[in-house]
Amino acid sequence: MQTRIMPNKLSHGLAVTVAGANSSQATLIAAAIADCARLAFLQDLQTDAVIDAVQGGGSNLVLLLAGEADDALLETCGEVAMQTQLPVVIFVETAPANAAAQFVRRGASSFIVKGLAEDRLSPIIETAMERHRLVSALQNELLNSKSELTARKTIERAKGLLMQQQSLSEAEAYDSMRRVAMERGLKLVKVAQTIIGLSDLAPSAGVRGK
Repeated sequence: MQTRIMPNKLSHGLAVTVAGANSSQATLIAAAIADCARLAFLQDLQTDAVIDAVQGGGSNLVLLLAGEADDALLETCGEVAMQTQLPVVIFVETAPANAAAQFVRRGASSFIVKGLAEDRLSPIIETAMERHRLVSALQNELLNSKSELTARKTIERAKGLLMQQQSLSEAEAYDSMRRVAMERGLKLVKVAQTIIGLSDLAPSAGVRGK
């Protein structure tokens, strides 16, 4: 693997790993963004080599350049996007009709055919990074919503167990769980999980709050 580091001029804190670029493409990329980014070039497009370069160089953006949008490039794109959680921009010379959708589904933030030009590179990168931020925010929001829903279901189940096992009202069961959580410095869902766990081990045993 050959890696070449361009002069560091991080006016915008951008660090880019560029994989697969030939000499003319590397010159074009350097001319376009070397004044605002640290660039690391490698000729290898193998997944492991790209990931090693990204992680070793502390990059926050990945450019993958290839002649054709083939299955090997698609696999590299998917693995790099998944393992680095960074925006990945693809530049190719040729691509089948459905390639863009496939690459986007595998994690590419931008997919460009015959579009590598000095005056276009900065806006393409800015768009890709913003799109990546938006998608990441939506994914985090979805994960948080799922976690909150799971926690509510767990608490409701534990509350129902206390109501059944100890003949408590809904309010009394909830207050009992909340009191235990406060006394022990635990989240309410942790108390609920403990109640459910104990009930599964010994269904006849009640779990009493203090």
